[in-house]
Amino acid sequence: MLLHCFAVCWVFFAGASLSKAHAALLTRANYAMGTVFQVKVMHPNPQLAAEAAEAALAEIRSQDQLLSDYLPDSELNQALAQAWPGPVVITQELYDALKQALDFAQFTQGAFDISVGPLLSLWGFRGGPMYVPTDSEIEKTRQQVGYQKIGLLNHPPRLQLKTQGMKLDFGGIGKGRALDRAATELRKRGISVASLSCDSSSYFLGSPAHSPRGWPVAVRHPRDRDHVLNTFWLKDQGLSTSGDDQQYFEQAGVRFSHILDPRTGRPAIYLGSMTVVAETAAQADALSTALLVLPIEQARALTAQQGIRALRIWEDKQHWHQDWLP
Repeated sequence: MLLHCFAVCWVFFAGASLSKAHAALLTRANYAMGTVFQVKVMHPNPQLAAEAAEAALAEIRSQDQLLSDYLPDSELNQALAQAWPGPVVITQELYDALKQALDFAQFTQGAFDISVGPLLSLWGFRGGPMYVPTDSEIEKTRQQVGYQKIGLLNHPPRLQLKTQGMKLDFGGIGKGRALDRAATELRKRGISVASLSCDSSSYFLGSPAHSPRGWPVAVRHPRDRDHVLNTFWLKDQGLSTSGDDQQYFEQAGVRFSHILDPRTGRPAIYLGSMTVVAETAAQADALSTALLVLPIEQARALTAQQGIRALRIWEDKQHWHQDWLP
């Protein structure tokens, strides 16, 4: 049975309780990157807060124009059209985004990989129809996948794809990067307390005056959104949740998620979700995907190495479990 794909936000904000006598809570939202971004700013000057929030949203839209694989005129798409056999000159901003993504690919040993695009298309997660491809289809498509096939050169910045037909997909890191850039824009404008969020990725700037522990964030059950399993308190940190309930289909009673292992071409080995708290939203975004793909012992080692917190919620024989990593 084919199910409609949908994104679920497992983050909640204690809306009215965050306001205080001398600092109003201002909220602004905008659509970008296929979802709604929300910026909440606390500041005693409403005009400054509004201008800062709009500037943050403008930065998010700018990142969408830079990294989108859906917008034909995005810088990424324009570069990809010329990068094979390449190389093609790109802006420093696109170079920095690609370098950040490749760094995550290297220290996750390819569990996170922006070159996964052809596999997402093969499984139908980029425009459908969704279906389970044959082993030969997967193996053929895997020839177009692999972060080692992405060449970055500097002075001037250039991109080269080493295999024809490659597609780069920033879906696993682009939203987090946009939130980090938006938070930087808020800081530049004198905002020290704010939350920024979109579907399953967030960044929390500072701490509300009445809540020195930070912003409260709830992690919900992957199959029951009314069931809160844990609460994080975050301050100057990013959070991201990846899971098999965001985009998936079922065939012959088996659930197939859009979280694919770029190294095998097949869905992640766990049913459930992974929530990561890290210094940046981009780091949380990328690692929440990678940790679902990696075997559990490798996932524990990676979280210990990176100094991050992660909560895995997973199903085994119709029973649900929670594991803290590392």
